[in-house]
Amino acid sequence: MNFGKMLFAQFMEFVPWTNFARIEAHNGGDLSVRNQSCTEQFRAPVKRLTLADVNEARNWNIWEDLAILLI
Repeated sequence: MNFGKMLFAQFMEFVPWTNFARIEAHNGGDLSVRNQSCTEQFRAPVKRLTLADVNEARNWNIWEDLAILLI
């Protein structure tokens, strides 16, 4: 029986949310998408179709900058 946290929960603790908010603001993350914020998109599992629509409208540099920060 697993008594520890799930991998997704461990990863979410590792993400620097203040830096993520700065990256989001710098790249205009929520300007073109009304139904879901960047943070919600990153944290919550959503339907694949909804995720595809949001990804098309959102600037991909947000995720690139976050990956660079985590590396």
